[in-house]
Amino acid sequence: MKRFRATVKIMLKEGILDAEAQAIEHAINKLGTFNVNNTRKGKLIVFDINSTSLKDAEQNVKIISKRLLANPIIETYNFTVEEL
Repeated sequence: MKRFRATVKIMLKEGILDAEAQAIEHAINKLGTFNVNNTRKGKLIVFDINSTSLKDAEQNVKIISKRLLANPIIETYNFTVEEL
């Protein structure tokens, strides 16, 4: 078995209200004249996984992301997997 590191990025889909990101944007702009807009907030999940190959590890991370980490109704996800 080889060891891999998976990094999964999860974001709300476009058109889904992101109230927390709006609050962050408002707070940033209250700090000064930064003129920040289109703020989005997401989740980043990193974990190690043992697998026989990179392809197998990627397939397993896809299953984990789709079934557990992301809500496919309101969120999108993408991931990278690299061998350690």
